[in-house]
Amino acid sequence: MSRRPSATSRAALIVLTTALAIATIAPPSGAGTPTVGSWTKLPPPSVRDAATALDRPRNRLLIFGGNTNDLPNNELWALSLGGSPAWIQIATYGTPPPARHNHNMIVDPAHDLLWVFGGADVNNATLNDVWTLSLSSVLPTWTHLSPSGTPPVARAYASAVLDTTNDRVLIFGGAQVQNSNGPPSGLLSDVWAMSLTGPPAWTQLSPTGSGPSARAGVQMIWDGTNQRLVLYGGFDGNMLGDTYALDLSGAPAWSTLSPTGGPPDNRAVGSAVWDPMGAQMLVYGGYGGNGNLNLSDLWSLSLGGSPAWTHLTPAGGPPSARQSPQSVYDPMTQSMVMYGGGGDGNGGTTHDLTWKLGLGGSLSWAQIGAGGMPQREGATAIFDPVGHRLVTFGGRPYPSYSNDVWTYDLIGNWTQLTPTGTPPTPRTGQTTIYDPVRNRMLVYGGTDSVNTYGDVWALSLSVSPAWTQVVTTGGPPSARFQHVAVYDALRDRMVIHGGGGPGDTGAIWALSLGTNTWSSVLPSISGPGFRQGHVGVYDPLNDRLVLFGGSSDDVVWAVNFSGSPAWSQLTCDGTAPRSRYGMAVSYDAPAHGMMVFGGTVATRDTTSNATTFLHLGTGTPAWTMLDLGATLPAERQDAMAAMDQGNESFYIAGGCCSNSTDTWVTTIDHVTATLASMVSTTATPRQVDVKWWVSDPNTSVSIERNGGSGWSVFQIRLPDGSGILELSDTDVTPGQRYGYRLRSSGEAPMGEVWIDVPAMASGLALGGFRPNPAPAGAAVFFTLSGASPAHLEVLDVAGRHVLSREVGNLGSGTHMVRVDGATPGFYLMRLTQSGHTVTAKATLTR
Repeated sequence: MSRRPSATSRAALIVLTTALAIATIAPPSGAGTPTVGSWTKLPPPSVRDAATALDRPRNRLLIFGGNTNDLPNNELWALSLGGSPAWIQIATYGTPPPARHNHNMIVDPAHDLLWVFGGADVNNATLNDVWTLSLSSVLPTWTHLSPSGTPPVARAYASAVLDTTNDRVLIFGGAQVQNSNGPPSGLLSDVWAMSLTGPPAWTQLSPTGSGPSARAGVQMIWDGTNQRLVLYGGFDGNMLGDTYALDLSGAPAWSTLSPTGGPPDNRAVGSAVWDPMGAQMLVYGGYGGNGNLNLSDLWSLSLGGSPAWTHLTPAGGPPSARQSPQSVYDPMTQSMVMYGGGGDGNGGTTHDLTWKLGLGGSLSWAQIGAGGMPQREGATAIFDPVGHRLVTFGGRPYPSYSNDVWTYDLIGNWTQLTPTGTPPTPRTGQTTIYDPVRNRMLVYGGTDSVNTYGDVWALSLSVSPAWTQVVTTGGPPSARFQHVAVYDALRDRMVIHGGGGPGDTGAIWALSLGTNTWSSVLPSISGPGFRQGHVGVYDPLNDRLVLFGGSSDDVVWAVNFSGSPAWSQLTCDGTAPRSRYGMAVSYDAPAHGMMVFGGTVATRDTTSNATTFLHLGTGTPAWTMLDLGATLPAERQDAMAAMDQGNESFYIAGGCCSNSTDTWVTTIDHVTATLASMVSTTATPRQVDVKWWVSDPNTSVSIERNGGSGWSVFQIRLPDGSGILELSDTDVTPGQRYGYRLRSSGEAPMGEVWIDVPAMASGLALGGFRPNPAPAGAAVFFTLSGASPAHLEVLDVAGRHVLSREVGNLGSGTHMVRVDGATPGFYLMRLTQSGHTVTAKATLTR
């Protein structure tokens, strides 16, 4: 079965309420193609205690291992350093090294190999194994080395550098014991070399002179000009601030350096690089200082003459305070590139992941690549189909509470929004829903442990997001948190149930979004009683609210909205999951079901990472445990979740209680009967064109329209012989929002779509292919009115994206973008900027 995808853009919002056959997600830039029917981890790789190295021939930063959600991994990621930096997870071959953290890694440019040593494994047992990865191979393959000679004892927190003159790796110190709840122990002061030319072999060096004490987490560099190791600080039971040099130009010999200036605060696990152009060792961050805190200072130790410390204060930034950041020196751009590190005291990773420090001319910091999601639990999210992004609010970055708004663009970029207006107070346990009629996110309720809220807030999702408190009449229902809220599209209202709070939260209330009026829908009598931390969805096919969890039973409850609302227990086929709290949930419109992930089981003895699906079609509901591959998100509760209905992709991020800062997507392959699906939508200031595919071409279908004042029948039509149903609406007002949907006799509405009709554009033009028809590989010509964000799309006749990219950074004027890999045929082009959209049709020939 082939998928009929929707075209999603700022001109069209697709809210499908019918079944699709097979759905996929467009591959995120640098993230690979998520496999249909499995969980895929999305960039950026928000990890701490990883190892980094510069792959100069490919102009990229490599990240291997480290802790994600307090669990070591053995993933290999790369951040491109040219153009617009983007993350990609690298597929490797052969048996990979076991997962690890606080290990060492270098790139051996002479042999084009990645080299990995030691660290601690998933049980915090230290390691002394050596691995290499071929970087030049089409199939990068791991090799477990067995160097000759007596190997170093297993260790973590060692320091390692590449001695390019002698083509060897040098290792100093570290800790034999990685304690999970305290500082490392079994500290070391030995020096080892492993040759990279010829058969690998370990050699222990025996320097003369008075060397440093046994220690771990040392900041160390290789000064190739003077053939010496230089190390600063570390941890030997106390944070240290001493400086040593190991001269390797002849017989190895230790000496103590006594730099003038400064000195920096004592520290360990900071980042250190050697800047040969400036003849200086650069040290950033780490853990230490007078209060044993994460540090955010930058220091230079000049080594060209008499050593001297200088406190540097570059322009830009600075990066957030952190321990265990990892840095490399990039000679092509004369800069220091720094990644990751721990940003709090709870094992979390800093969210401003990657920075570049320009060293040529005036010093300056610049953040590059994507930021990570801030660690928090209880944040809530919606999918914004107009902006094609996740939008999240609030939550608890323990022990505080948040009222931040963050967005994720689905290709690796978490960005904090700064809306205008007064925001809601910080909170957790609130609900968020997407209001498609008004293109906004609604926030209701929540708590900060002292106050329980019953207020309603709206965040407009236009070009300039703004907060507004919604002033309501009627009711109101009692304040609450950890409740359920859904959007009832048929009646344009928000419906709530349950939660913790001071009043009767077992009743059902509805807020009309047209009049901002609360009304009671159904009392708690005969219902499921008190429960919080449960989940619910609006089932449009059966026009009902469906609830699960939040108590010790596994009963599924429903409330019908048509006729006289009443409580009922649904009898379900299949094996129901154990009842639980704090699940992530979304309604999967194409497959008519409720997707449920994770949570804490009702006995509160364990969290879950299971994904279950409750089919809610027209027959008996049925539970299915989904097999979504071997690589799964970590167990968690109170993760944020949202569903991209157009691509049938379910996103989760964050949660409790393992310092979760990761983002995942699963794109489900549901084989279901297709009733209707979107094919394409276009909008100009004068006309809206919508195309659906209907499974039964012999069925008369009503097309309903909503111009903001409710649904009404617009046309009654028959699809063509292939099932295609096309609508052209010329009775539109520029700048207004319109909804369209289908309804056949006795069926629920289906194929719902909301479209923003653009205002009259000024200076925006889409020339299309030149000439038209054009040969394969032709370019699209277009004109932008300024440098504000703009999006160019090229779609084939089935609505599939051939090209989709941001072009606003090209600035005002006429530009061209080449379309590679497109086959001969007819294409639709769409250019959107500042709420304006222009379209063109074109043809490619052979």
